[in-house]
This record gives sequence, structure tokens and C-alpha cells, in this order.
Amino acid sequence: MIIPTPAPRHTRGSIRRPQDPIGEEAGVVRLDRNQRITPIADAIVRELKNRLSATVIQSYPNPLPFRGSLSQSTGLSPPQIAVTAGADAAIRLIFQAFVRPGDVVLLPTPTYSMYSTYIEIFEARLQPVPYGDDLKLDLQRFREGLLYSPRLAVIANPDQPTGAVLPFVVIEEFAEIAARQGTLLLVDEVYFPFYPETALSCLKRFSNVAVLRSFSKIFGLAGLRLGFVASDENIIAAIEQVQGLHEVSSTALVAGDFVLNHSELIADYTREVEEGRRVLRTAAATLGLTFPACRGNFQIVGVPSRFGLDNVVRKLYEEGFRVRSLSQVPLLRNYFRVALGGTEIMEQFAVALRRAFC
Repeated sequence: MIIPTPAPRHTRGSIRRPQDPIGEEAGVVRLDRNQRITPIADAIVRELKNRLSATVIQSYPNPLPFRGSLSQSTGLSPPQIAVTAGADAAIRLIFQAFVRPGDVVLLPTPTYSMYSTYIEIFEARLQPVPYGDDLKLDLQRFREGLLYSPRLAVIANPDQPTGAVLPFVVIEEFAEIAARQGTLLLVDEVYFPFYPETALSCLKRFSNVAVLRSFSKIFGLAGLRLGFVASDENIIAAIEQVQGLHEVSSTALVAGDFVLNHSELIADYTREVEEGRRVLRTAAATLGLTFPACRGNFQIVGVPSRFGLDNVVRKLYEEGFRVRSLSQVPLLRNYFRVALGGTEIMEQFAVALRRAFC
């Protein structure tokens, strides 16, 4: 007897899932993934390895010590913090805990693509708020969207791929409107502190705000999958209720606790990124490329249409650099995105960029 394969909840291909090429390519520098480019110092890596004892590896993870460290770092109480397996897992948990089929999610567009994917997975309804041609969010439309009491409203600050930011006073205003409407406001700060303004202080006034952070960007721990959500204790309790028992690995917890106590990693990497941005800005100006303000560890670059974005991206790959084409994003159809490294690697990339326009 042939037993039929159980039908999945969603048919294959019905969920628009973003494509993310994985793995390393010989002779190619991956500048397409917004991850740390230059290695963490050997001395730091050796010290971290010394903390990964057999007990750590063979025991089920205990997130409480790390949550205590986050409490000290943020000034929040431990019950206001949920430790997650990266920012993606945190987003999924928030949808799982709070978003029901048919609920409305207010979302800037374009923004991090997995938000739209989770809206589809959890059968919610997207209410988009567009960025304008100036790469600024339509704040009035977002305010108006909040007045319709969406279940969830999302602001990524800085946002990606636009690189746009909103000042704290705007976030605070959104939080106040959302509180009156019974809306959960998620402030995605995965690129903090490249942009150092934060919405954490909103948690003192509002019980409907959640702030999302990641250890993938500023700390360079993308491979370990570590992040956290900070919010009201009741919000955190709801998130933890739908979280797997041991979703965050012991290795990630030890590494997270370790880097929290090495603030020089933040200062060094922030300086490195801004030095690399200056190198790229100079090269872009020489070539007449568009160079919008960005506040993450990445930069978007606009290519005049006569050169052809796909042609430029292909030539950069032939020169040994993979960048992310944004041609599928209507607002950014002539842009590519590049992760930023230090002066040395960005000078090499600048040379490749000039050759791509020869």
C-alpha cells in the first residue's frame, strides 16, 4: 500500500521566501550578506575558545546568566528580556505569540524581507507604508495606519535596504499612538549601535513596545545565532510561552556573554565600518554614483541606468566581490548593497568598482 505524503499547510512556492546564497566561494569576498568582513582578532577568538569547555558543549543551555548580563548592559530587569536564536527567531516568535490569521501588520516598504514572509506564513494582512524617492518613510501615512489599530506595527531603525533612520521623538510618537490603539510596536534595532539612538527608554512609559537586537552585526556572531527582545514583562512572558525549551545554544550564550564584556569590539568595528564607508564614498563620488546616507554596517550605491546594474554586479563578481543587487526592489532598482569592511578591503573593492565602469 502506498501511503500518501501528508499535505503541508502551505503549498510549495506559495510563500515568497527571500533568496540568500550561502557558503563561501573560492576567490570571492562576500560583501552581499551584511556580516562582518574582517576577522575578529586572534587573541579574542583564543580567549573565547578557552571558555568553551566540555561542560558547556555537552550540557543543555541555561540562558539565565546571559540574560543577567543583558540586564546589566541595558538597565532592564531580567523578566523584560527574552533571549532568542538570532533576530529572525525573535521576529518569528513575536508573530507566533501575537499575530493571528487576518490580523493587520503595518510595515514600511521596502524593509527586511522576512517580515513579509512571516506575514504570509501566519496568514496576516500586510498594510504597507512606502518610502519615497528620497528614501524617507511617509510618516503621515504611518501615523494614519496606526489609527486603524493594526495588531502589529514594525519600524526598523536603521532600516534595510534603504539605510534610513528615524529620530527617537518620532518613534516615541508612534509608540504613544500605538498604545492608544492597542497595537504592539516592534522597533527593530539589529544595526544598533551603528546608529546609536535607541527606543529602549520607551519601555519605561509604554507596555506595548518591543525592541529587537542582534549579535550578528556589531559583534560579528552571525554564525552563532543570538539576539534578544526587550519589552514589558507580559510581552516577554507571551514570547517565551511559544519558544522552544532550548532554542539558543550554550555556545552562543557563552560567546554572547563574552563579547558583552569586550566593549572594544564595538568601538573597533564601528570605526572600521565608517573608515570603509569613507573610502567607498570617495570612489562613488569619482564615478558619479548615488551614495545615500546609511547607518548600518552596509551601504547602498546607485548606478546610472546607462551602465546597467546587472552588468556592474557581474563585473564586480568577476573582480572577486559579490554584492547584493537590489533590482527586485522597485524603489532601488538601480542600486546594489555592499557590506562594509575596513580601509584595506574597501580600497581593494574601490579598485574593482572603478574597473567595473571601464
